[in-house]
Amino acid sequence: MKFLIVALLMAVVVVQVLADDEWEQYKIKFNKKYANPEEEQRRYKIYLDTKKKVEEHNVKYNNGEVSFSLGINHFADRTPEELKSMHGLRLPEQKSKSEHKQKAEAFIRPD
Repeated sequence: MKFLIVALLMAVVVVQVLADDEWEQYKIKFNKKYANPEEEQRRYKIYLDTKKKVEEHNVKYNNGEVSFSLGINHFADRTPEELKSMHGLRLPEQKSKSEHKQKAEAFIRPD
């Protein structure tokens, strides 16, 4: 029983070390720098959540349940709200009907 507990704890440590190494590689690859350790920890948690979602989606892709795969990119440390504000649909301001009036021109049919 003790062996099983020790083996399980070692597996958890190995997984954490791998996740930390991937995080360091992510920061290097995308030149990520954070204002302070608290901000980095917050971004790390977001990154881990994103990574989990990507992995879950790619299992579905491998099972033929979805038609595309996902990967980690430079936005993996951003929240959905941040992404929406950065890339959301931005419609031009609505103009009043009076601003849309155009001078009518005669249509001349070509010969």
